[in-house]
Amino acid sequence: MICEECGKETNCLIMLPLKGADGNLNKMVCLDCAKNSPAYCKKHHAPHLGFMDGSTACARCIDELVKNKTPMAESIMNRIREDLPPKEFKNLLEWADHPLVGPRETCVLRFLATKALRSHKTIEGVIQQIIAEQSVYSIIPHLV
Repeated sequence: MICEECGKETNCLIMLPLKGADGNLNKMVCLDCAKNSPAYCKKHHAPHLGFMDGSTACARCIDELVKNKTPMAESIMNRIREDLPPKEFKNLLEWADHPLVGPRETCVLRFLATKALRSHKTIEGVIQQIIAEQSVYSIIPHLV
């Protein structure tokens, strides 16, 4: 097998969510190239998830951020509720009603954490962004 990044012959290829010269949205690379890629999590030794806009984020890092922010979930929801137009908050809640993920607050935290890691911001930075835009467009998964 040949690494699409360095051209080296290897026994192990890792699929990274990087757009190739051929237009393919995934690249098969050797471990050395993966480790040097921004689409590979050095902390968790795993490839990132890829998103349609070309951004990436580590699934395990998203999970950790959600877990760390869970104690603040209610206050985060209250702030968003207070500072967004009612229609936007309703849109957010409709998307956050996912029985497999858990409570709405957990879904909203996951939306915020995913956007934060994809855009190299904090959750607070993403909250400030959606409040400034008066829209949840940038954090609702199918619209990004």
